[in-house]
Amino acid sequence: MNKKMVLKVLVTILLLFAVLNIVNIFETVNLLFTHTPAKFERYQNLRHLATNKNFDIQTIETKSFSSGKIKDESHIWIAQRKDEGANDKLHSEVFYKINEDGILIDSLRFINEFIEPIDDYLINIEKGFYCTWLKDGDASRKPFNLIQNGALLTTEEIKNYIKNAEHLFYDYVLYSETQKHLLKVVFYKDRKWSELYAESNEGFNKTYKYSAQLNFEALNNLVDVSFFKKKEWNGHTTPNFSYNVNGLMPPHWRGVSYYDLKFKNGIILFKEQNSVLYKGSKVPKTKISIYTNPNGKYIIINDGGFGDKDFTLYLIRL
Repeated sequence: MNKKMVLKVLVTILLLFAVLNIVNIFETVNLLFTHTPAKFERYQNLRHLATNKNFDIQTIETKSFSSGKIKDESHIWIAQRKDEGANDKLHSEVFYKINEDGILIDSLRFINEFIEPIDDYLINIEKGFYCTWLKDGDASRKPFNLIQNGALLTTEEIKNYIKNAEHLFYDYVLYSETQKHLLKVVFYKDRKWSELYAESNEGFNKTYKYSAQLNFEALNNLVDVSFFKKKEWNGHTTPNFSYNVNGLMPPHWRGVSYYDLKFKNGIILFKEQNSVLYKGSKVPKTKISIYTNPNGKYIIINDGGFGDKDFTLYLIRL
């Protein structure tokens, strides 16, 4: 095959590729001519906004969190769960209390303990204690009332003890007297936490409810995006040899979303990096969600995390 023929083949292949990928070429070139309006230059990332002295913002960084409320929605708590230390063997759990003015007024940390928040109590089934810190700030560990000194009870005895219990948990533990795994049953009845031991859970089930969760609303349900700066086009190329291996997202742009979050007491201007806007949609995807306290004095913004990194909660007083 002579050089002219080789050149013709290469040109044909390039033209065919260009025709099949004309949309990708157009969108990529079009990005060179997109500009961000000057007014959006003053918008800040949430992390930078937290250092702005014009706002009262406190941050809570964590790998995961759960949230509940006590008394009413003007006085809430947030639980932070985090593994830290060598090989993530150190488990840290921190509870934060927020008052009706949006101020962090107290916190309580547990290390290598798995805590269940139930109503106004924090309980540890494995280690057999509870504390009333959520309700009254008392962090002391109070032991469960041990039924019949921990003797193994019959099914009928157990049913009598747990009758009308408001909360009931159980877990398998190593019973010290026989070195066999039995059920450790923890229940709340007559304003008292108690524990007993059983061979099986025949005739009873767990009866408990989780604390009510705070309502974090998706950002896009609260406010429209003010502007989306397209920075990178990710369309499907032809041919594509990675589909069967990795799958494909719909064609989309990556860029920056700008938001004007308005409240009766003011406005928060911020931007979200690494946003995704699917082709054909006018609404960028966002990981951000927001809890708005009914009294209008504060909000909590959850940035949703980025990849495998920790995420941040922003407690903002309005």
